[in-house]
Amino acid sequence: MSETPSMTSDYRDRYRAVVALDVDGVLRIPEPLPGEKTEAISIEITMTQDRYPWHFHRAPRWNTEGAYTARHFFSATGVRWVRSLLERGIDVRWCTTWHVFANAYFTGPLQLPKLPVIATEPRLREMAVEWKIRSIAEATRGRPVLWVDDNGWEDGLRYAHMPRALTGCRSVNPDIGISHPDVRAMDRWLALASAEEGQNKLRREWRRERDRRRRWERIDAARTPEYLDPSGGPLL
Repeated sequence: MSETPSMTSDYRDRYRAVVALDVDGVLRIPEPLPGEKTEAISIEITMTQDRYPWHFHRAPRWNTEGAYTARHFFSATGVRWVRSLLERGIDVRWCTTWHVFANAYFTGPLQLPKLPVIATEPRLREMAVEWKIRSIAEATRGRPVLWVDDNGWEDGLRYAHMPRALTGCRSVNPDIGISHPDVRAMDRWLALASAEEGQNKLRREWRRERDRRRRWERIDAARTPEYLDPSGGPLL
């Protein structure tokens, strides 16, 4: 029986990971101090008041024309890595509080194409990390996903995203952004997530980690007072 286009697409997506990419602390970094070895790209960018994210952001000091110009610094290692992902056909998407304005201000100067944006409308009193987790889980269900963020919460994303075994998170040092060790670790995970045997390995690793956590939970529960009898031993 020949595959229908939808069946073929579903099969390919099963082995095509999504990289959910933050901006601040991942690509955009503080200006390196004199003597630091961080390789940074320096770009002057002008932002305007009518194209600026209001959720999770403080407004800069706009000039009388509603514009703000400043010099921004980006991890050169991170930018090269993103370009390599796109060359390999990996599905790279913004997952950032910059929302669609990441494409407005950063992709052009960094010589990147406009990327799809993972975003839903933030809920009342929802923190940025909660918003990102919910948005990623909704947008990538059924596919491998690697979340790259300086404030990532792997357990939170694993709880929300399915399949849990194919949920990865790389927490990046916000002072330097994506580094060479980050790239090596992320490329290893993506290589595993992109092949059947690799996915099986990730599932085995997840089952071992899940079972280890459950054992520690049982040990901790047995040590708490409510689980102890008057003699001090665990209740059976």
